[in-house]
Amino acid sequence: MKTRDKGPTAPRPPPGAERWHEVAPAAPPSWIAGVLCRALEPLLRGAGGSSSPNCRSAIRTAAFAVHNAVAEWKEALGVRVGPRTVLAAFQMLSALFEHARRFGWAVRNPCEFIHAPSYKANVRAFTPQELAALLTHADPSTALLIEMGASSGLRESELFGIRFEDIDFQRGGVNVARQLQNGTVLAPKTDQSRRFVPLAPAILKKLWEHPRRTSGGLVFLSPEGTAMNASNFHRRVWHPLLERAGLEPPIPQYFVGTRSDPDLVASRKALDTAFLNGKLSQENFKEQLLLLQRWQAAIETQSERGKITFHSLRHATATAAIASGANVQTVSSLLGHANPQITLTTYADQWAARLDQATAVDIAGVLFGSKMVAEGPKASTTVLGGSEESAGNSEGYDGGPCRDRTYDQEIKSLLLYQLS
Repeated sequence: MKTRDKGPTAPRPPPGAERWHEVAPAAPPSWIAGVLCRALEPLLRGAGGSSSPNCRSAIRTAAFAVHNAVAEWKEALGVRVGPRTVLAAFQMLSALFEHARRFGWAVRNPCEFIHAPSYKANVRAFTPQELAALLTHADPSTALLIEMGASSGLRESELFGIRFEDIDFQRGGVNVARQLQNGTVLAPKTDQSRRFVPLAPAILKKLWEHPRRTSGGLVFLSPEGTAMNASNFHRRVWHPLLERAGLEPPIPQYFVGTRSDPDLVASRKALDTAFLNGKLSQENFKEQLLLLQRWQAAIETQSERGKITFHSLRHATATAAIASGANVQTVSSLLGHANPQITLTTYADQWAARLDQATAVDIAGVLFGSKMVAEGPKASTTVLGGSEESAGNSEGYDGGPCRDRTYDQEIKSLLLYQLS
C-alpha cells in the first residue's frame, strides 16, 4: 500500500527540547543552551561566514537564554567587542530563536523584548585629493581598478569578478553578474546586486585598451596572472599603496597587533625594550618612535572621520552621486543595495549636508510662489527707524531664504511689511 507523502517535516530536536515550554523563565541559561544549541549547531556552522569566531562562541554560551540572561549577555558582549559586532551577534541570536520557535522548540523569542544594539556606519569616503594621490602612486592596472571602483560603486568582490564579456561597450557600462571571494565564484550578494552600472567614457576606453590575459577572462588579475585574492591584494598592493600615497603610516618595528587592531602601548614597550637591549640604535629608535606617533595620530583621525578601507571607494561613489543631486532610489540602484532603506540609513548625513539656502528657496517657491523666492533687497538705502542705512551692508545682517534674515524685531517687521 502506497503511503501518502506528508511533505517536509521539522527536524527532530534533541532529548529534552520538547520540554522547553515547561521550563520556568528563571531556568539556568546553560541548560537551555545545552538542549537547543546542539540542535541548531548546523545552522550556527552555516552562518559562520557572517560572524567572527568570538561572536559564535558568545552565542553558543548564551544562546536561548531567558529574557534577563539575553540582556546580560548583550551588555557583557558590548564590553569586549564593538557595536557592529554586537549587533551582528544579536541579530544571529534572534534568528536562532525564530528558528527554534518555528519548529516548536521555543514558545517565544526573548530578543523581541530587548532593544537591539544601536550601530551607525561611519561613512569614510575618499576625497578627490586622496584619490589623486592614490592614482599617482598606483600601477596602471591598480589605477584602473581604483578609478572603476570609485566611479561605479561596485563592491570589491564584484570588481574582482568582472569579466571582459560583462562589459557592454555599446551601452556604456558593465553588467554585474557575479562576485569573486577568495578565488570562489559566487552569485551577487542580493537580487538587486545583479545590475547594469554605467561607466564614464574615459574608463570604458581604458578597459578597451586593458591587456586581456588568461584566468577565465577576468579583467583584474594578481601580479602572477591568477584570480584576485582579497587578503593577498590588501597585504601586497593596497596597504603599500596607501603608505606611498601618505594615507596610512608604515608598520614600525616591534609593532604589536594588526593594522585593524593595533596595540600602541605594547608596541611602545617592545620598542623601549629593544632599545635598552641594544637592538636599536638611538637614531633608529627615534625613527620607529616617530612612526608610532604617526599611528597614534592616524587612530585619532580615524575616530573622527572613520578608517580608510577599500570600501571607501564605494562610499566616494555614493557621496558624489548625492552631491550631484541623485535621489535615494537612484543611489540604491547604483550600489545594488537590497532596499533603499539601507541606502538612506547609511548616507543620511550626506543628504542632510545638501540642505542649504538653495533648498530653502526651492521649498518656499513650491509653497508660496515666486513672491517668496525673489532676490534680496537691493543695495539702495532703506529707511529703518528714521535713519538711512544700506540694506545690503548692515552689520549682523545675514542673508536668508526669505529675503534678509535678522533677529531684530523692528527690522523683521519692516521686512515682513515689504513682503505683504
